[in-house]
Parts: sequence; structure tokens; C-alpha cells
Amino acid sequence: ATSHSRIGNGAGFDDIRAELVCQSFQFYEGVTAHHRDPVVVGAHGLHACRDLADVFKFYSYRPTRAYHRVVVPAGATVSERGTELAATRLTVGERVPDAEVAMAAVRANGLMLRRVPSELRTHELCAAAIAQNPAAAEYASQFELRTLAA
Repeated sequence: ATSHSRIGNGAGFDDIRAELVCQSFQFYEGVTAHHRDPVVVGAHGLHACRDLADVFKFYSYRPTRAYHRVVVPAGATVSERGTELAATRLTVGERVPDAEVAMAAVRANGLMLRRVPSELRTHELCAAAIAQNPAAAEYASQFELRTLAA
């Protein structure tokens, strides 16, 4: 079910191209974007997810994209469904570190390990991917698999 409410200082995450464009809308870090009422999750409003891993239900993990924390300012109208939200106002915060994004992606779908750059592939990341989906082992290197077995 979708709910509508007014919340203050809600936090979430969004998938925004490196140039801070999402769905043809230009965002700026630290600036509050505005959308007119009404807001409806999946249809109208500025969208985000409360949990970073949930972003990957809607977007494939791409290491070339920027994932940012967002804040819903006090007084914004919000429509929520699960951890997804649409709001009349969102402020784009700091970029989420690449390693944190990669971990959220493989926890959402272990097979996304195949897209994670080798410099981000840690023992913990590979283990999380394989725990989420054992078929992800196909995308771990032989070195990573030997490390996991040790």
C-alpha cells in the first residue's frame, strides 16, 4: 500500500548519473530540488529509496554511476511504498563511497558481482555476493575463491 505523509529529515539514496542527472532532471549536490504535488511512488515526484540495496531493484549496478544520499526536508509531501518514496522536495547529499555501493548491490543481487571493478572486490564483498546467490561464484576470480575457501 502507498501512504502519503509529511516527514522531516527523512534519508534515502538515489541512483544519479555522474553529472547529477536522473530521469532528465538536473540535480545539484547540496541543493533542494522541488516537484509540484501530487506525488505518487512510481509515477510522480522526486524518487529515492530508504535502503541503498533497494535502489538495485530499479537500477542495475553500474560502477560509472554516482549514488548519493538524499534528504527529504521537513514539510515535504511524501508518498511511500515499502522503502521507496516519492517527495515534493529532495536535497542531494554526499556521494556514497564506491565500496559501500558495491556491497549494497551484491547484497541485493549477488550476480551483480560481475560488474564490480576488481579493485573493489574484497573477500567480504565476494562472500556477500555468493551468500546472496551461489551462482555469483562464477564471477569471482580463482584468487578470490581460494581466499574464501581458506
